[in-house]
Amino acid sequence: MSKSDSPVQYADGSGRNGTIPRIRKSFSGVWRLSAPPFLGGIMTLLSVLHDLTAAPAPAGFEAAAVEALAAPLKNAGCELRRDRLGSLTAFRRCGAENAPLLMLDAHLDEVGLIVTSVDENGFLKFGSLGGADARVMPDGEVTVLCDPPLDGVLCCLPPHVQTAEEMKSFPAVSDMAIDCGMAKEAVERRVSPGTPVVFKSEPRLLKNGRFVSKALDNRLSAAVVACALERLRGAALDYDIVFCASSMEEVGGRGAQAAAFGLAPNAALVLDVTFAEAKGAPADKTFGLGELTVCVGPECDRRLNAALRQAAEALKIPLRPEVCPRATGTNGTEIQVSRAGVPVAVLSVPIRNMHTPIELASMDTAESAVRLLAKFLTDLKGGDLL
Repeated sequence: MSKSDSPVQYADGSGRNGTIPRIRKSFSGVWRLSAPPFLGGIMTLLSVLHDLTAAPAPAGFEAAAVEALAAPLKNAGCELRRDRLGSLTAFRRCGAENAPLLMLDAHLDEVGLIVTSVDENGFLKFGSLGGADARVMPDGEVTVLCDPPLDGVLCCLPPHVQTAEEMKSFPAVSDMAIDCGMAKEAVERRVSPGTPVVFKSEPRLLKNGRFVSKALDNRLSAAVVACALERLRGAALDYDIVFCASSMEEVGGRGAQAAAFGLAPNAALVLDVTFAEAKGAPADKTFGLGELTVCVGPECDRRLNAALRQAAEALKIPLRPEVCPRATGTNGTEIQVSRAGVPVAVLSVPIRNMHTPIELASMDTAESAVRLLAKFLTDLKGGDLL
C-alpha cells in the first residue's frame, strides 16, 4: 500500500511505517476472518474483535493492532491520526466551531515478552512486557516478532528433574527460555535483544457466546468503541469525540498520558476490562460475565457516572458499581491529572483469565457495552462536558 493509500495518517503527515506491511503479511494466515467484517454496512463486533485480538502488538509495539483497527474506524467515518508514542486517534467531529471535546480511551497494547539475550544453546532469554501471568507460561507457544516472525515454545525444567522443593512453586521468568528449534548462530541471524514476543492463541468462539483469545485486555474495549461509533453515523451531536486507542498502558499508561495532554479534552470516558467471577475467586472482587461495571471513587466524575447509569437503566443493561478507593488501575489515572485536570469515568467489561493467552469474555456482554456506549454518546450534550 502506498503512503497515499494508508488509512492511518501519522503526526508527521506520513502513512504507515515500514515495519507494518512485513508483520501483517507474515500473519496473513492468522488474520483470516470466518465471516465478512461488514454486513449491510454495519460492523459485526465478532469480526472486528477477531481481527484485533489476532494482531501481534505487545506494549510499545502496537503497529499491527493499529492497522487492524484502522479499517473499522474509517468505516465509522472517523478521521485517523497516529501520535508520536504510537497511539491511534480517531476524530468524529460535529461540525461546530470550538465544540466541547469528549475523549474515549481504550488501550491497544497486550502483555507480552521481550528478548534479552541468546544463550550458548540458542535459547532466548526474555523479560516481561506488562506483567503476563508467569504461571501459565511453561510449555506455551509464542511468536517472536522478528522479520519474518519465528514460532517458539516456552521451556522450563520438566518435573522429572526438579527437586521436591522446586515442584512446590511455579518457575520464575528468569528460569524460563524460548526454544525456536535453532542453533545459537542461526537464531542470532534472526533475533536480537529487544525483539518483542507475543503469546500464540487463535481467537475462537466457545459455547454460549464465550470468546477466547489473547489480548482481550484491552482489544475488547477497542472493538466496542469502534462498533459504537459506527452506529452513531448520521447522529447529530453538539460536541466532538476523539477515540484514543492508546499505547503502552501495560507498562504505565504512557500513551494515554501523552495523548490526553495533547488533545486537552473537556472530559474522558475510559473503557477497559475488569475481573469476572471464576472458580475460587472472591465474590467481593469479581463481577458476573453478564454485567458491566462503572468505577466509583475519587478518580471518577459523578456527573459522567450518573449519565452512564441513566443510559443503562433506559436500556435495562446491568451496570454494577466497582468501588476504587484510590486509583482505578486504568488509563483514567493518567488522564484525570492531565494539564489542569480532566473529569473521568471508567466503564469495564468483565473477563476471565486476565493477562493469559486464554482470556475469556461474553459476546452478549460486549454487545451490551456497544449499545450502552452508543446510548450514552447519543444522549450526552455538549454543555454536560463544560
